Amino acid sequence: MNIEPIPFEIQGRKLEVRAFLKVDSVKVAVFEGDKQVIPFNYSVSYETAADASMQKFSINLIRSLMETAKTDVENGLVILTNI
Repeated sequence: MNIEPIPFEIQGRKLEVRAFLKVDSVKVAVFEGDKQVIPFNYSVSYETAADASMQKFSINLIRSLMETAKTDVENGLVILTNI
């Protein structure tokens, strides 16, 4: 599964929201270069993501989590770590 990152910039810092696969879930985090700059990951299980995509009004939960991570940083709800 190839999930396109979401690049964005805040306070002169070039960041990227990335999704990465784990054993039973997809994790989402914000990176600056190769370093994760938020203290946690957003995540969704494969099962939940698949269920959501098969509903009448399908939802891409992975992309939604990625957008949420970006918005949380932009709105100051998540504090970035320094590198």
